[in-house]
Amino acid sequence: MRRRAFGGVLLAVGLLAAAFPVRGQSTPEHLTPEFLASIDDALLHGTVTPPGAAITEKEKELRAYDDLVGGYPNLTEAEITTKYFKDGRFREVTDIEREYRPRADVRIVRDTTWGVPHIYGNTDAAAAFGAGYAAVEDRLPIIMLLIALGRAEAFELLGTGEAWLADAEIARLYGYTEAEFQAMIDRMPAVYGQDGQDLIDLLAQLVQGLNTAVVDVASGRIPVPAGFADLGVPLPGPFTSTDVVAIVSIIRALFGAGGGNEMGNASRWLALVAQHGPAQARAIWDDFRNRTNSDGVVHTTKSFPYNGRPASVDPNAHAFGFGPGASGVDGLLDGLGGLFPSQAADLAEQSRIKWENIVLDTPAGRVDLSSPGHLSNYLVVDGRLSATGRPILLGGPQAGYFDPQILVENELHGDRLHARGAGFPGMGFVVIGRNAEAAWTPTAGGSDMIDTYVEVLCDPDGGTPTEDSTHYLFKGECREMDRRVVRTVTDDAPADLPGRDALPDIIVERTVHGTVVARGRVGEQAVAVSRKRSTYGKELDAGVSILKLNRNEVPDGKTFVDTFEESHNLSTNWAFANRDEIAYVHGGLYPLRPASVDPDFPVWGTGEWEWAQNADGSDRFLATHPNEVAPARGYLVSWNNRPAPDWGASDAQWGWSSLYRADMLEDQILREQPGTITPVRMVQMMEQAGLTDFRGSHVLPLALRVLDAAPAPGPREQRMRELLADWIANGALRRDGDGDGSYDQGAAVAIMDAWWAGLIRSVYDPALGDVTSAASVGFDNAPGSGGSAYQDGFYGQMWTDLSMVLGDPVRSPTSQVYCGSDEAGTDGTLAACAARLWASLAAAGDALEGTDPDAWNADAAAERITFLPTAVLSMHWVNRPTTQGIAMFGRQQRGAPASPPAVVQPAVLPSTGSGSLVGLGMLLLLIAGALRHAGRMPYRAAMGQRPT
Repeated sequence: MRRRAFGGVLLAVGLLAAAFPVRGQSTPEHLTPEFLASIDDALLHGTVTPPGAAITEKEKELRAYDDLVGGYPNLTEAEITTKYFKDGRFREVTDIEREYRPRADVRIVRDTTWGVPHIYGNTDAAAAFGAGYAAVEDRLPIIMLLIALGRAEAFELLGTGEAWLADAEIARLYGYTEAEFQAMIDRMPAVYGQDGQDLIDLLAQLVQGLNTAVVDVASGRIPVPAGFADLGVPLPGPFTSTDVVAIVSIIRALFGAGGGNEMGNASRWLALVAQHGPAQARAIWDDFRNRTNSDGVVHTTKSFPYNGRPASVDPNAHAFGFGPGASGVDGLLDGLGGLFPSQAADLAEQSRIKWENIVLDTPAGRVDLSSPGHLSNYLVVDGRLSATGRPILLGGPQAGYFDPQILVENELHGDRLHARGAGFPGMGFVVIGRNAEAAWTPTAGGSDMIDTYVEVLCDPDGGTPTEDSTHYLFKGECREMDRRVVRTVTDDAPADLPGRDALPDIIVERTVHGTVVARGRVGEQAVAVSRKRSTYGKELDAGVSILKLNRNEVPDGKTFVDTFEESHNLSTNWAFANRDEIAYVHGGLYPLRPASVDPDFPVWGTGEWEWAQNADGSDRFLATHPNEVAPARGYLVSWNNRPAPDWGASDAQWGWSSLYRADMLEDQILREQPGTITPVRMVQMMEQAGLTDFRGSHVLPLALRVLDAAPAPGPREQRMRELLADWIANGALRRDGDGDGSYDQGAAVAIMDAWWAGLIRSVYDPALGDVTSAASVGFDNAPGSGGSAYQDGFYGQMWTDLSMVLGDPVRSPTSQVYCGSDEAGTDGTLAACAARLWASLAAAGDALEGTDPDAWNADAAAERITFLPTAVLSMHWVNRPTTQGIAMFGRQQRGAPASPPAVVQPAVLPSTGSGSLVGLGMLLLLIAGALRHAGRMPYRAAMGQRPT
């Protein structure tokens, strides 16, 4: 293995001298409860991440999620931070389960109720040390698994065939060396100045904390972390700062970037041409592509044109591409050169990243990166919409459900650092949470930062290249690939390893564009396929913006946008809220491509179609990203949807259609009157959306209107329609409110599930033969044990077509009405569409057992979320982030004196109902006197003093 295990030498390590508890330490002023209360502007902050940091309270955290399913309709304000969220304000911990000092300048307090580590450092460096120490206590096995994955060393840790395959895939994605990890650290001060230096200095302290904790485990000073013994390996050797970079790199695989599916698109395009001919293929492609669909929900209504369909395409640029119009089609046909759809499909499958292989399932926990980008939501309202007169933010990331959870929660205090929220173990900072005056949260963005290049292989001696050649043409030169053998089956895989003969040798190959992911032929030409990612070798850069948030150096929305545009290179949608305003920015590093290139397709890597470059030869990137400060409409919603109008979806994103699951959030906000949205109502809107069947709420109403254009074929079908209509009237929920194991309207849910695929096929198959050949999304992202659902599917596709056949307005219509049409391309009629829908509904009824629709049922228990790898823990299915925070600020007056005031506890109080603030208002009148005495003014929520 790369690192040796800790041994008996540990007791002589200098770290040990500072390792455990120190009594009688004085408390620096910036860590006193009075000071922390004085800087804390939070009126409300709560967090929850099931299951939690320690084994003892994970059941309680799970219950906080599970019980809200039944309790949200009658939710009270008191329950937010006492039952369903943790109180996350900066307050002295009074229910102390454990208090200790891993180093003289670090104090950690764990509360009894939740076990969250509250970390107090005399300096920021000390706080970072404490974060590392607590991370080992809570997540040592997960830290080891993340590092192993990031370094493509999972096999060295676990010794399984599955770990070998995970390493092979990470090597294809990254293939970093130790020197390259270090180079990412070294570049930070050079690029970001003192902020970059501060970041790497704090990472060094974090690593010291990790190592000290492992020393203390080895010496018996602290218990062996939960799950570590199950790994069956020695304690890890000293961690390094490059290990943290490895963790950041693998987390980027979850959030990081979109694009990279150009080979799959090429295969699909050629198959459409073969089936329908060039002209019809073009129309079908545009109908299902959704590159810039104008009907879909967006983060900002401001237009940000990027990555659109080019006006003209260089016919020589694309290995398998096409241009608009007849000339582009002619160019395609002339350039096929013996390339058949089956050959393109083979290259496409080879080059596909095998996300399903990036799963480590161990007795100590699971790290699963098999569904990157299936993440996160938030809803944010400003003071004009909220009943409090202050912005409210509710949101978090969806990173799957594991036991132990991959995410951890901390409260972190230093001389400049003051933050509370969630992050990834071994990374130290609060990634999703709040500082003294603001809160923030992301969702995965998925915008186009990866391009595919087809490298023409060559022989430097002038011979004929083969598919195994290690040289390629670039700007007229036959260059040698950077090639490194990581591990071979012959030398490194034990002879008795199950499936040994099927394992690949792990080899990293790179061209000027990036790692090589496939080899094959285009016609008679031997080629290699490589992926160029804009953020390759820049994995740490996003840490600068997170550090600034943790240090409260982002005081307003404009600074927030500027900070993230400067350094945050992950493709993510970030929301920000403080006492006065809300803001949005789409992070990322987006290349400027040649205008003659279609981003949907792979380009030749010979050097003529590179990204735009600066004078020094470096790549140029988009300077201004989708953003908005203080949006005029007063709210932000995100659920991985399109950032802005005219922002083109990446080549891998076909699902940004006329409907997206963020509609379930936006529609609820739009139904509220200005000045009425309370924190209770925010939680209710989130939970309602989380339990809604998106097909039932947004597509089914149109389908029932179509059915009304023709009579039902029989009484059974008529009853099925009535059950579906009643379900819609009650919110189209997949909810077991009484806990009996069946959904409350289980018959309707069962009908919807049985009908959906047939409904889609009844609309499209008569015209297309098989609709699956036309689109790169599945029919349905169904609810299940993983939680996240309804991200990509035929939801918007169906909405558009049914709206068109009904005559409803559509901003981005397709080339024809498919429902009721035929292969000749004739637009369908409403009558023909209705007949087909009734027939498909009847077929769904035939597929269900029995003849009485009221007796049908859906199995709610089968969809319960299970916590992997053991699945012993489970909870009601809900489409909700894995970790979530709610925040509202405005407790104190800006520019207040630095001296600590009397501590005021503005508790969230019970109300008589979800919309009532009477009790809160009365208490605020009482608190107001105390606050005035302390030189502060409380927020104006219930007193009618709303901003104009």
